[in-house]
Amino acid sequence: MPRKEQNPPFNYDKSVNRLATKAGGCAAHCVVQVMQNNRAGLVRESASLLRHLGKIWQKRSIDTQDVWEELEARLQLAEELREQGIRPTKNGRYRSTKLP
Repeated sequence: MPRKEQNPPFNYDKSVNRLATKAGGCAAHCVVQVMQNNRAGLVRESASLLRHLGKIWQKRSIDTQDVWEELEARLQLAEELREQGIRPTKNGRYRSTKLP
């Protein structure tokens, strides 16, 4: 995760807030589609969510590659922990002092 000093402060932007509201709605619709076991609906709402996120990232000057690299780093950490037999507890914390 980037250090705090590398993150410039965001200026207030009404359009970003509107996009964030739409993205939140799409995320909620994704949950509904999962609960209804509606594959086509989930695909449709997921695409909308990703589209809104992409617009937010663009307005906030966040490179898509940075997001994918963060996701890759998290997946790599999860794989390393799994290989070491370290499992998270229900609250998401790990039950080991052997963390890298």
